[in-house]
Amino acid sequence: MRVLALILALCGSGWAAEAPGIQQLLRNTGQAVESFWSQFSTVNCKEAVAQAKLDNSGKVVQHNDSTYDYLVLMRQKEENLVVEESRVAAPQPGGKAAAKTPLLVTNGFSTFLLIFHPLFQHSYEFSKPMQEEQGGRSVLRVDFRQIRNARAPSCLRLRGHDYPLEWAGSAWIDTHSWAVLKISAALGSSMEDLGLKSLSAEVTYAPVKFGDGAGEQWLPAVATIEASTPLQRWRNTHRFTDYKHFSVDTSTKTELPQ
Repeated sequence: MRVLALILALCGSGWAAEAPGIQQLLRNTGQAVESFWSQFSTVNCKEAVAQAKLDNSGKVVQHNDSTYDYLVLMRQKEENLVVEESRVAAPQPGGKAAAKTPLLVTNGFSTFLLIFHPLFQHSYEFSKPMQEEQGGRSVLRVDFRQIRNARAPSCLRLRGHDYPLEWAGSAWIDTHSWAVLKISAALGSSMEDLGLKSLSAEVTYAPVKFGDGAGEQWLPAVATIEASTPLQRWRNTHRFTDYKHFSVDTSTKTELPQ
């Protein structure tokens, strides 16, 4: 049995585009993400994880549903950001026992927006922002891709070795708060020689209002991850709800069963 581990380990940084407007976007969004960094460690929530194994047509052939009390511990160590997720299994409906054997294990994607953190921007090239409208909200879409051989903020761990993951995708950013509303990305280069045929992720963030006067915060709402090897295919959906403030402070790992 071969196990692949995808680690969203936070490593290092940047941007390389000179298109009009991109410098302001990266500066303002970087500040918003720094704010997210400080806020996300002060809350906990419920996380519902739906794991599905798919056949070649996309039909679900096996699934597990789990619910957790979820929080993220975040700290800065020198020039790196350290992110650790904590999950405590919540009681299953009807007293049903949680599945003992997980399918695809996906961790760390709630903090996918950290590619816009000032410590990480220099590992990416960004396109000129494009004005769009979503649900009556004015947004900026910016495309990004990781710079070839730049220090990667995520990696594939296989048999004790780490292999950088190069992401390419798009992000949608609110023009008023500069909050990241959604990120959609996939592998920018093939990793089939390592057994990973495809990997994609889409993470959406939503405003959360707290009743303690802390105001509105943009926090993870849904993360959907799809992955495949030459022989297997999976889709995991993480839903984050019921946020509450909780005073505290990601190694993040994705394991592909073979």
